[in-house]
Amino acid sequence: ELLDEISIANKKIQYSNSYYLKAELNNSEYLGFQFGTENCRLIENSENRKGKIVSIILDVRRQKKHAKGNKLWKLDYLATYRISFYKYDSIRKQPTYEMFSKNIIVEPKNKTYKLKIDLDSLNIKFPKEGLCVGVEIINTKYKNPKTTFAIIAPVLKFTEVLEESKIKSWIRYRNEGWEFKPQKSRDEKGKYAINKILLIDANVKYEKN
Repeated sequence: ELLDEISIANKKIQYSNSYYLKAELNNSEYLGFQFGTENCRLIENSENRKGKIVSIILDVRRQKKHAKGNKLWKLDYLATYRISFYKYDSIRKQPTYEMFSKNIIVEPKNKTYKLKIDLDSLNIKFPKEGLCVGVEIINTKYKNPKTTFAIIAPVLKFTEVLEESKIKSWIRYRNEGWEFKPQKSRDEKGKYAINKILLIDANVKYEKN
């Protein structure tokens, strides 16, 4: 049974200056998802020191017409993002329980830009083993939206994972059991491969000794 970590301190924790953790970038592409889809990725802690998350940065792109002059094409909905943080189980190599229980809701614009989400005041812990960040596409604006084949803006940037044996990206769907599964896509031969990961940069602060 998994138990939450409890820290008891007799003085206020002091933190270092902010460090920028840039995600690896290989053969990137932008992908869109339906409402109720959550992509999750591991933010690794290369310093192996406790800290906290200051901000995360998503790379989003404007959703535009697939074919110029196509009169049948239309943008159906604008997305809202729910941001979640999960404890990473380094033994089972997967996300487990939520580390922060309050909803973090973000309404991205349908344009190409870096979406920075400020989290400093929330004191979200950054454990030594890293943590998993989830971005769920949710509906907060529309009645009875389509459940499939909806065109939702904006789209999110993903990158290719070169080490297929190192799983650090997951996906789940609210209408399919709501369990995280490794993120997969088809390769050139049509076979499934674990090779796509949501691009998330992060700013963190580490605890001072």
